[in-house]
Amino acid sequence: MDATQNSKQDHNEYQRDSIDSFEHIQRRILLNYEENVSKIVLEDRGKVPDEERYAIFCTLAFVAQMFKQKIVPLDKMQRFIDKLLPSETQPQQSLDFKLDCFIKLVEIVGKSLEELDKQYTDTIFDRIDKLTKAESLLGTRLYFLLLRVTELRENNWTPRLESLKPVTIDKIRREVEDEIERRNQEIIFWRKQRKAST
Repeated sequence: MDATQNSKQDHNEYQRDSIDSFEHIQRRILLNYEENVSKIVLEDRGKVPDEERYAIFCTLAFVAQMFKQKIVPLDKMQRFIDKLLPSETQPQQSLDFKLDCFIKLVEIVGKSLEELDKQYTDTIFDRIDKLTKAESLLGTRLYFLLLRVTELRENNWTPRLESLKPVTIDKIRREVEDEIERRNQEIIFWRKQRKAST
């Protein structure tokens, strides 16, 4: 076997190893994400520690970007969304964290999702519409977050301030930290409001 054949064989083996490694990493990430989705479904926001919530938001944002790059298949993303979107009859305490995650996911993948399966996206927004009609069940914060994602779709998935473009892990991390801080401040505010009204 000459040097050229050896080189080609080495190159082919390297490509196979790279593909196998990538698929292994992809499977690990998706498995981790599925475990996180299961935690979200089983636990309400108050029971999820801040560090864990941060890790879940980071994984969620990362997998959403993988879906936009066509690395995560449509059927898997639909399964994740179905698990996160609750029914309008669930009590508020079990809605909070699930809906936060659902909204974050749809904000990132909504445009790609609609391009791939408009009928499924219509179904999601029919369910969102039913939830927003049960405002007393949701609470003000979740109600307005759902209205915001509905408005995003009406504006052809173009946010008011800036486009949702593929972003770096560092940017996702900063956004998640800012979002957690903002939502923690909202929780503190609503708790103070409740105490003041009692």
